[in-house]
Amino acid sequence: MPASPWRGESAPCRLCGHESPNPKGLAKHVQAAHGLTAFDYYGRFPGEFLARLRDTADLVENRPELGSCWEVRGRPVRRGYKTTRVAGAPCALAHRLAVWADTGAWPEDLVLHRCDVRACANPAHLRVGSHAENMRERAQRERACRGADVHTAQLDADRVRAIRELYRDGGCTYATLAAEFGVSRSAIDHVVNRRTFAWVPDDSARAGGEDFIPW
Repeated sequence: MPASPWRGESAPCRLCGHESPNPKGLAKHVQAAHGLTAFDYYGRFPGEFLARLRDTADLVENRPELGSCWEVRGRPVRRGYKTTRVAGAPCALAHRLAVWADTGAWPEDLVLHRCDVRACANPAHLRVGSHAENMRERAQRERACRGADVHTAQLDADRVRAIRELYRDGGCTYATLAAEFGVSRSAIDHVVNRRTFAWVPDDSARAGGEDFIPW
């Protein structure tokens, strides 16, 4: 990657050598002198945009085997993703801009993070992929919240086992259990029939297995 042109006092135009005082001034110059938008200009010289993006990010070793993440500064705008701008152009999600600069084409599908850091805009950590691929990677890397880790959860593994045991022992209806545990009857139905919290084993099921040793 070329040395960043943004550390000095000026931003030179790669087309004619004109010195602008900053990237925003450069965007105005290329528009006036060459009839190019900032996107058009950086599309011709993507290394300059990537160098600027790297220099204005925090370099963090989240996954050392992948190299440093370029964590874009500023407030997250959507589930941890960050925005940035090509000088003189509207804001866009930084990781999508990084793929555009790296590949020369705006990503038509999702942009997936190999490092699992949503604020990262290092193109070496990014690839274009489908929603199905994203969901598969999320499951493989155990990124998804489940059970009591979901911020709206009203049940945890112990309460789930208790609900199933009380229902299995008889005498408790869905309505009774819903009132006792402070959830809806449909929630009880999902727990009992293992449509939710399916990963929570029942104590009786664990005790009944062939490998169970009672002493």
